[in-house]
Amino acid sequence: MNPTLQKQLNVAYPMLFKHKDASAAESCMHWGICIGDGWYDLLDAVCDHLTFIAEQEHVEITFAQIKEKFGQLTIYIDFDLDKRWWRKRKVWLLRAASWLLSKVGARKKAYLLGIKAAHSYLCKQFDERWEIYDPRTVYARARAVTGLAARVSTGICEICGKPARLRDGGWLKALCDECRDIREKKRAEDEARWAEERKKREQKTKEN
Repeated sequence: MNPTLQKQLNVAYPMLFKHKDASAAESCMHWGICIGDGWYDLLDAVCDHLTFIAEQEHVEITFAQIKEKFGQLTIYIDFDLDKRWWRKRKVWLLRAASWLLSKVGARKKAYLLGIKAAHSYLCKQFDERWEIYDPRTVYARARAVTGLAARVSTGICEICGKPARLRDGGWLKALCDECRDIREKKRAEDEARWAEERKKREQKTKEN
């Protein structure tokens, strides 16, 4: 993707492109957005949806890599739970434990209940009440967005953004008819040039 379009996305979604300035050893985002300009609008929609999920779920979602793979828009993401989630869990558990002990009252009943059983019970109640904060749920929602984008991308030309379909020709590529013709013409020219160069090398070898 050309630098101008990449910069627009970086400015619009700073959280998602947090690692854009990272080194190659730290993140694959060092290489930028490795797709054609035709998928810009689709990627922009993905960014908008992921930002909404991040705000709703109180997590930080970042891109680990964006590239074309097998003719599809392939996006790898990382996310970290916001510290407020852990604080909520801790506060809720402490309040629930206090309430539980006040209800139990008798030392004998508290002993029979057991620490492990109480902890399991409180965790279960918390998870049911705060299911939206479950990291598995967050990951599933984010992956649903990127997975849908991957399927939709096969019908959008990666070069110009027009309606397209997957084309074979050494590697899969989502291209419209016009871009496919340009690709095949360029390939034919390249093959003719390579054949000519090979012929010259063979002739030179014979002369020597």
